[in-house]
Amino acid sequence: TVKRRLLNINSTKQSDDIKHITIGFILFFSMYGMVFSIGDILEDKKLYTWQRMLISPISKAEILGGNMIVAFITGLFQIILLIMLSKYLLDIDWGNCILGILVVVSAFVFSTTSLGLLLSGIVKTTSQLSALTPIVLTSTSMLGGAMFPLEVVNSKVILFLSNFTPQKWAIKGIEDIVMFGKGFESVILPTIILLTMGILFFVIGVILVKSEQ
Repeated sequence: TVKRRLLNINSTKQSDDIKHITIGFILFFSMYGMVFSIGDILEDKKLYTWQRMLISPISKAEILGGNMIVAFITGLFQIILLIMLSKYLLDIDWGNCILGILVVVSAFVFSTTSLGLLLSGIVKTTSQLSALTPIVLTSTSMLGGAMFPLEVVNSKVILFLSNFTPQKWAIKGIEDIVMFGKGFESVILPTIILLTMGILFFVIGVILVKSEQ
């Protein structure tokens, strides 16, 4: 018995492209909310609310930790909401391992909020943060493959630099589940790398903020 089966390769590729764009832009646009949320400490300093809080029996690390928690919850909610909307409005299939996606997304949110803390420690005002954030987020998103698949990039320099962006590892972990049907084990390495980046960003951010007078 001979069986013949026709695979529509173009249709599959188009579907994968749509999924990649959806994943990339969800992560890209959600980063702005997280960075500016943690950047509220700059507004507190401008209004002298920060100085009042320092008088209270609370350390700077605890104050920053509270801001981090709020920014984390807000960012996680935004991404989950966008994932749900894309699933039911755009009919995007997010695979069979939702837990894996939530884990890598949580690690990405932590890494991004820590990056926001670092940026808030570098600049002095909200206006400076507003000017610096688009440059950092857009450039790292392009390097990390949020704008286009890294498979089409031939430059070894760009591919090397992409390893230092949170976007690349978040996209890799999610795409392994969504596009390649892998399980929870596929997000372990991306999650570890994202958590490492987040801890590094957080430590540097706390040091920078503490060093300010």
